Amino acid sequence: METEVYSAMSAREDTFWWHVGMRRITAAVLRKYVPRRAGLKILDVGCGTGGMLGVLKPLGDVWGVDVSPQAV
Repeated sequence: METEVYSAMSAREDTFWWHVGMRRITAAVLRKYVPRRAGLKILDVGCGTGGMLGVLKPLGDVWGVDVSPQAV
């Protein structure tokens, strides 16, 4: 993708209904199924601009990677 697209995505990721809704759904599923234990390691592959990392952070240590250096 173009740099401008990633910039726009990052700018609206906290307010656009799609991103907000998907994070809420994902957080609910993770709360139900992810084991509660210390030291959980989480890798978000294809993290894009990193909007989901904040949802994952309460569950453990989080890393995000993406094939596009512009996204990260």
